[in-house]
Amino acid sequence: MAHSKPLTFSLHWNQEGWENPNTYTSACQRVFRMLERAHNLRVQTSEPLRKLNNGVYNDQTCQVLCTIQTSPFPDLEAYDVIRRHWCLAGKMPAFQGRLQWLVPDRNRGFRRGGTLYESIQLSSMSFGTFVGFGIFAESHKIDTITTFPGYTLTCTFKHGERMLQVLLELRHKCHRPTTLYRLTVPYGSILRVIIDDCVDRSATTDIFLHLQTFPLLCKKVEPPKTWRIQPTNPEHFFFDRVLELGCSCVSLFESQDLGGNSVMKLSFRHGQVERKVVDRLSRRCKRGTTFAYAPMQTREVGSQLKQARHWFNVTLMPHLSFSCCYALNAVLQQGNDAVAQMVLLQQQAFHNFVNNLVDFARANEGALEQALFCIRSAIEARSIVNVHVTLPELFRKFCLAYVPPKVPRGSCLVRRVFVTPSCVFFLPPNVHSENRVLRCFDAEYALRVSFRDDNLQHLSHSLMFHRQKEEMVDTIVAKFLRTGIEVGGRQFKFLASSCSQLRDHGVWLYAMDRQGFTAESIRRWMGDFSAIPNVAKKMARMGQCFSSTEESVKVPLHGGNMEEVPDVVGGVHPVSGKEFTFSDGIGMISTSLMQKVCKKLDLAEVPSAIQIRYAGYKGMLCVNPELRGDKLVLRDSMRKFSCSNSDSLEVIKVSAPRTVYLNRFLITILEQLGVPSRVFLCLQQKMMLTFADALVCESTALRVLCTYVGGTLPFLRLQQNGFCLARDPFVRLLLYTVYRSTMGKRRCRPQLFWPG
Repeated sequence: MAHSKPLTFSLHWNQEGWENPNTYTSACQRVFRMLERAHNLRVQTSEPLRKLNNGVYNDQTCQVLCTIQTSPFPDLEAYDVIRRHWCLAGKMPAFQGRLQWLVPDRNRGFRRGGTLYESIQLSSMSFGTFVGFGIFAESHKIDTITTFPGYTLTCTFKHGERMLQVLLELRHKCHRPTTLYRLTVPYGSILRVIIDDCVDRSATTDIFLHLQTFPLLCKKVEPPKTWRIQPTNPEHFFFDRVLELGCSCVSLFESQDLGGNSVMKLSFRHGQVERKVVDRLSRRCKRGTTFAYAPMQTREVGSQLKQARHWFNVTLMPHLSFSCCYALNAVLQQGNDAVAQMVLLQQQAFHNFVNNLVDFARANEGALEQALFCIRSAIEARSIVNVHVTLPELFRKFCLAYVPPKVPRGSCLVRRVFVTPSCVFFLPPNVHSENRVLRCFDAEYALRVSFRDDNLQHLSHSLMFHRQKEEMVDTIVAKFLRTGIEVGGRQFKFLASSCSQLRDHGVWLYAMDRQGFTAESIRRWMGDFSAIPNVAKKMARMGQCFSSTEESVKVPLHGGNMEEVPDVVGGVHPVSGKEFTFSDGIGMISTSLMQKVCKKLDLAEVPSAIQIRYAGYKGMLCVNPELRGDKLVLRDSMRKFSCSNSDSLEVIKVSAPRTVYLNRFLITILEQLGVPSRVFLCLQQKMMLTFADALVCESTALRVLCTYVGGTLPFLRLQQNGFCLARDPFVRLLLYTVYRSTMGKRRCRPQLFWPG
């Protein structure tokens, strides 16, 4: 059949480094020859190509581009014949493991149209991970059982909302009322859709959804009985976030058991209906989502995952240093991917992997640590990685190229952990600005912890209207804070939280270091907080010690250089009756002491004010030329708690020229004072024209970049040396970004730039 444009698709496979790609291409060609004899459908294949990755490590993946030369079928029917034959042949012993992913053309390989809302009965639902391109390692499975007791599974594709919902109705054996659960999967979190197409009516069509994050599990909450009309449509039900699925009378799945899985398998009985769903799904998912047909093998590993993790913790970890233990935990805790691979490995291959780990740790700990973190990043990005093959390759690479990171002055490397209801994710050490505690104690024994929900959003989003909010927070957060976490033989305990961490749901943990310091002893060193009865205020005061600061000069607490004076007060508040404090949080510093601070911090100009932390004080210091010598004057209002162990003047920020804007309130006040509206309209028009001129005028581009971008990029020096700012693609992208950001803010928060 002639086509105006040939139909194309591609074949992807994941191979071991030593394997010959011809073994895969010859298997594909044999399948296509069978297809030609059976259906007179001829396919031409290209030479195998190495598939490029997007900056994240991937195993060696090859692809072949295929073109349908002749076909007796219409375009989409030809695709149907090929994919069914592909899934059928892949299950034959002669082709097992050789036929992996068949990826259709997203534009022409799927039918258009369809409804925006489709509800389908599921045969079963499973959770697991991919091992290579052809194996699904199944950890948990839920079947639809029509008899009592059991589950009824319903899958609803809300294409208009780009949302998938799975409803699980549980009929209990223990005579409890029927329980309804809900799993929600946004289309934006679907990275891959792999379809194992059914070849006969007795089999099921399996759709594997490779997800960025595990879907949130919710349970239906019964409305008050006082309601006159009880909702019957599931769209009108109330659901609360829960951490377990099922009941002990049937089967109980904890959140920790399910959350490590990145793949959801949906099994359907009616193939024609599901194909329509896939067609519509291909139109509603983002362009980066991969759709492929593959003959998948399902291997059960659920009962062995915990045993494998326990074996690693008890048997292997004691032979590794802490840094390697932490990196190995980062791989093993980044979902079930690596652990499932270890379970499915043959015994000899598993022993070789373990021996390699120990040998690599003895040879070069830094290279092994970087190799493990590289694998963790690949798993996080949902790349297909065979750990036992990848590790030796990456280790050899980092042995040649690894250089210990250089940390800037005033910074240190700190490890970070994300705690979710189902998982604990270990992140590589990141550069972090120093604070008072990190300067005096070993950052190697510190740990930054952030609490998130399973979709990596703040817990407050999903628990805001929860009917048992306190119990959920106690289970997810408080329990972790009470027990801490053990990694590589170190027991990390709760220390405190910085002010920014309190807003971001984070804390600091600390393990006993080489000098014997613990979280409790560090809190005593930080100061005396016993006089603060309010828990929230006490946490905020402790957070002062964790503000990101630069250490400048030392000012003795009990010498003549530091003086505490009363605040300037006056007047009375008409309601509270308290005096107004006109010097709240504002102290003074002499000129000579300020010059020493600037010299210590390598500041080119002496500022008029600095924001500081000093012992138990916080606030601003303004230069007072009348103070003689090295003098520091602090107010009563600046003292927040008692501290006698720190006498360093720590600087957070210095005064400097800043961009000034007129906001909605200032504009309203100025209009009330008689400023005409046309003045503000002219300012707005001038600001918009400035952005347009910046794309063609060098001087305007420089002014916009210096005003809105700032940073460390030397735009002025670049222009003085002949660099054309308005023509450079990167600089133009910066200008476009500034324009979009500023114009976007005007819709919700009008601001007019005030020219200096």
